[in-house]
Amino acid sequence: MKNMLDMLKEYNRLQFCAKFQPGFRGGFLHYSEIPDLMRKYEFLECYASSFLYSDDVLRYLKRNQINGRGSVSGYDGRIWATYLFLDIDSKDLDKSLSTARETTSFLTRRWGLPYESVLVSFSGNSGYHVMIDTRVFGIVAPSSDLNVVFATMRSQLPKKARVTYPEIVDLSIGDKQRIIRLPDTTNIKSGLRKVQLTIPKLLELSTEDIKEKAKKKQPLYFTDLTGLIPTEYVKPNPKATKFYQLALRKVRGRSRIQRVQINTSFPDSEDPIKRLCPARQGLWQNHIEEQYRHNSAIRLVAQFRLLGVNEKRSRDMIFFWNRKNQIDLPQDELNNIVKYVYASRTPYLYSCFWDKLREFCPYDDLEKCPHYIEYKRLRFGNVVSKI
Repeated sequence: MKNMLDMLKEYNRLQFCAKFQPGFRGGFLHYSEIPDLMRKYEFLECYASSFLYSDDVLRYLKRNQINGRGSVSGYDGRIWATYLFLDIDSKDLDKSLSTARETTSFLTRRWGLPYESVLVSFSGNSGYHVMIDTRVFGIVAPSSDLNVVFATMRSQLPKKARVTYPEIVDLSIGDKQRIIRLPDTTNIKSGLRKVQLTIPKLLELSTEDIKEKAKKKQPLYFTDLTGLIPTEYVKPNPKATKFYQLALRKVRGRSRIQRVQINTSFPDSEDPIKRLCPARQGLWQNHIEEQYRHNSAIRLVAQFRLLGVNEKRSRDMIFFWNRKNQIDLPQDELNNIVKYVYASRTPYLYSCFWDKLREFCPYDDLEKCPHYIEYKRLRFGNVVSKI
């Protein structure tokens, strides 16, 4: 198996995205080109793909043209990653901080991972990013379903770590096109930067102390300027490797199981919105803040597919939602969300515990909600896959 330096010779392309870049999502560039673009856009709202791609993606973009532009939507080639990315996100920043501490403490104390293999950053807004160097998992080979393997690991890790607020670990980031905010870039709404914290500082500082640090540039540790290319040697960890292998076997085994499509069609004469639970109706009817808009869109489209709404109608509906509520998601991003949801063989089933969804939910006790009871039946009956 190739080492990381050899892998980076082949899998070295990141998609650069920026709020003030035309079209938001840009090209797939060599990772060494990203810092110059961050400077070009003055470190404002800059992102990059969380997975690395080979030159194969460039050939795909030439073939897959949408409105005259190459689109990565539907790409089924191999991807690779230097880090497993966890997004801990809550309006209550003390909850976010507590969950980041519990997660990193589990990784470093229970699993014994070295500090240089666990990177933690305040996102600049409502949470924290925890990134685990993939070398601790042993041999992580490029594959077309690595995103699904990572999604499986991401869903299990909060349980392993026994975090107090597992619901604020975002489990909706299972797509290949997922982007991550780049370090030292500023969130325009909060005015704060994404800043890396050493683990001792994470355990020591208060929420207000961390927000104060995020007002100015902070040093990076164990990574290059993109925050995605490790600079230190890291060796495999037995506990982490076992965890990865279990997830890999689960995903590869699941792919051999015959799955059931919930619905095949939804009547044109009926309104799908009336079939949504009250919480998802809340997502549909209201303006959604920027940090929640992508996850809201993907949850709505996934629910449309579960109902049996066809891809074209789902696309029309989510475009209408985007306009009527002034969500302002880019058209390319909405197209990618719809294609992603409908590309899998079976519909995705998202849980009811996301904090933005709970904001609109009228049930304090979910066990009294018929939609939640149906979710549990589907989830634990293994009728659909959950990412």
